[in-house]
Amino acid sequence: MLLESFQQFKNLQGIKLDGCDISGAHINLIGRGCKDLKEFSVCKCNGVNDRGIIGVIIGCPGLLKLDLTCCRDLTDATMGAIASSCKGLRTLKMEACNLVSEEGLELIGNGCPNLEELDFTDCSVNDNG
Repeated sequence: MLLESFQQFKNLQGIKLDGCDISGAHINLIGRGCKDLKEFSVCKCNGVNDRGIIGVIIGCPGLLKLDLTCCRDLTDATMGAIASSCKGLRTLKMEACNLVSEEGLELIGNGCPNLEELDFTDCSVNDNG
């Protein structure tokens, strides 16, 4: 399987899987193998969930750019993992991730001081967020 092969690429800096049908369990494999990953994108992918993304986030704490646009099953659990593991994150795109709340946004605000770009377009975050 393609995602299993990513464990061989220890020096890989960026992965874009935009528009793919993938499972959270398979995304998790990337976090185990690609420890030097700086950019990760699963924009508009079906099957992306908290468990898989959290595996990537914890396994790749040096992420600088993370695009989770239209990953509609992600929740504040992912936001907590990002905030605690990716302190150097500069870009976070979460457009149309409607299960993320104001609390999730607050976690990001408190945990990611180096953010330069934050996209929460079409999310369910209100003015309090």
